[in-house]
Amino acid sequence: MRLGRPKTEDEKEEYKDLNEVTAEVVFMDKANTVAQDFVKAHKPFCRKCALEHFNMQKSNLYNELKMRHGRDFTEKEKPFMDLVSGFDFAKYGSPEHFTLIGVERKNIRRREGGDVWFELVVNKSFACKPYGHGCTVSIAQSDMNEEELAEENKRVVDRKAKISATSSTEDLPVAGDELANRMPVGTKVQQPTLNPSGNTVTPPIVPK
Repeated sequence: MRLGRPKTEDEKEEYKDLNEVTAEVVFMDKANTVAQDFVKAHKPFCRKCALEHFNMQKSNLYNELKMRHGRDFTEKEKPFMDLVSGFDFAKYGSPEHFTLIGVERKNIRRREGGDVWFELVVNKSFACKPYGHGCTVSIAQSDMNEEELAEENKRVVDRKAKISATSSTEDLPVAGDELANRMPVGTKVQQPTLNPSGNTVTPPIVPK
């Protein structure tokens, strides 16, 4: 025995099948896949821009089809599916689409067995040029490609040269986030220990 009552015509119109394949569902699946590809490549992708522009194109297409054919079209029909197929997703991950607004470098404490070291993590903040949507790309040292590693090592060398030219504190111990600015990428730092007198002894730097 079935409980409940049949849906009215108004309720049927408002009802939305969550498993229904529409242009919007296909679009979001594709956008998520493209976004993951850009994340793996350490590049920004503005999903918000892509969705806003797709919705504008969808609205324009709906009005055009209704005017031309004199009836309403649904997102399940071919014109809307073709709109997804022809959508330029790569445009919303191109360098020209973004402005770099900040770079933050942090050292994340890692432990493996008895070794303790700090891994460099670079956070790059972007804003899309059309609307200013924010997007952050995080790159861990262990995930950096050769070009990114070379860029970071060059920055460290340049900074050390600048410090050497302007101060005499080059050999003083440095802690915290400054480790990223004073040590070549890939340097492993062991945990400091105490000698019998109670003074802190910092072991030598060991190349990774």
